[in-house]
Amino acid sequence: MIFGIRDSVIKFHNDLIKDKNHRYKSWEHCFNAFQTSSDLDYLSLHLAFYLASWGMIRGSSGLLWKDYKIHLETVKIIQDKKFDSIRFYSDKAIDKSQIILIIEAGQEISNYYNSIEYFVNSDSKGTISPTDTLITKILLGTLGCVPAYDRLFLIGLREFNIKPVSFNKDSLNCLWDFVIEKIDDFKSVQKTINKSSNDCYYPLMKIVDMYFWQVGFDKKK
Repeated sequence: MIFGIRDSVIKFHNDLIKDKNHRYKSWEHCFNAFQTSSDLDYLSLHLAFYLASWGMIRGSSGLLWKDYKIHLETVKIIQDKKFDSIRFYSDKAIDKSQIILIIEAGQEISNYYNSIEYFVNSDSKGTISPTDTLITKILLGTLGCVPAYDRLFLIGLREFNIKPVSFNKDSLNCLWDFVIEKIDDFKSVQKTINKSSNDCYYPLMKIVDMYFWQVGFDKKK
């Protein structure tokens, strides 16, 4: 099976064109909000709904038992000026020097959620699990610096033997190598997507996310 970069990304994006209220639009709303506002409450609400749309707030998740204000501290982490160099709000080259800071941002967010207890019917059920999927979806929806390491994305990584299939420095190094090798193809389709998305800028790693997710989806199907 051949997974062309342009064809796969366009195939993913076509769902947003067909349905103006598609759940994928929640990423656009959240990403736009973090570029245009500094209001903690407003950004926490956007982040919460984006995570809900993208499957992170459901029965098996501790976040199900929290309101949107649980994300206030996460927003503060994201707004820290030390992460300015990994805010992909406009055209910016990717390089491996960014990986350490991306991992640091992910670790700070992970430490925060891991410290939160949640309760069901007054009984403690444990702490919120900061999975790779949760952390990378937050980073993608706020900074646009890394793809979301969800189930279908990981299937896509395996198709191209990008290892390890987890959110860590080695995996990002391998992924960056792949992206840099195919940079012209990714940049070309990024330009196409951004021309048709007048109200939202799609950073390079969002294009990468769309590609591997679609590969994983098609492979599974």
